[in-house]
Amino acid sequence: MGRSLPPLNAIRSFEAAARTGGITTAADELSVTPGAVSHQIRLLEDRLGSRLVERRGNRFRLTPAGERLLPDLTAALDRISRSTERLRHDHSPEGLTVQVMPTFGERWLVPRLPDWRLTNPDTELTVKSTWVADRFLPGADAAIWYGEGNWPGIAARRLFTEALVPVAAPALAAVVRERGYARALHHLPLLRVSSWPDSWNAWMRHARIDAAACTWGPVFDTCGLAIEAAVEGIGVALANRPFVERQIGRGELVELWPAPMTSEAGWYLCLPGGSPSPSSTRDIFARWLEDAARRSAAA
Repeated sequence: MGRSLPPLNAIRSFEAAARTGGITTAADELSVTPGAVSHQIRLLEDRLGSRLVERRGNRFRLTPAGERLLPDLTAALDRISRSTERLRHDHSPEGLTVQVMPTFGERWLVPRLPDWRLTNPDTELTVKSTWVADRFLPGADAAIWYGEGNWPGIAARRLFTEALVPVAAPALAAVVRERGYARALHHLPLLRVSSWPDSWNAWMRHARIDAAACTWGPVFDTCGLAIEAAVEGIGVALANRPFVERQIGRGELVELWPAPMTSEAGWYLCLPGGSPSPSSTRDIFARWLEDAARRSAAA
């Protein structure tokens, strides 16, 4: 007997909307209009004879039937994607796809890629930037995630521990030398990151400085932008030290506190499934990345 399957476009539209939390975000991911996504979801509901989502204005919520269906559809689509990507790679030049979080990619990985290219010139490297930190993107051979390394079923290798330091351009650092740490940090603009709202308060508790007396500067949506603003002298950024070590080495930034604030969290190289063979491109990249992280820590 043949399989009785709903249309694939209907499945993809429902899965994307349910996973991302909305019709508009699903439309962006699938490169179609929101109306097309809504139409496909209705087709799937008609085919299954069951309501999968509830719509109230702009609100979008799964029904119990939709919640039961989503995990199976996501897993099935992920398997299809991985299988087709593997087949594509089998018939293309040796390649490697690495999934990274944006700040890690911009501030740490990209500056070190010339060294990777020097020793692996024939490998076609693809870097995908995403905030997703607990799920592999389709086709990803490896990922770098931030967390405590406890993702079920994932081989996670710690690269470095989070070590937060306040940094500023040399001109602002001179103010710190003149006034002293605590007094200066009360008067210099502190640059904030919207996705990391409590970071300065946590650091102030670590440094035993009264956060209520601080001067707040602009808010940015990524740590990378806050670091660039610090280089330009706009204020003081709170940064993971490995992400600013090159700016510190070049004299563009200066650390403003003698000891970083560390935590249990860190940055991990994460590999899906079983361990690769020692000669695989993925394992060669893993060894290179771990060696680069060791050199970074030593620096």
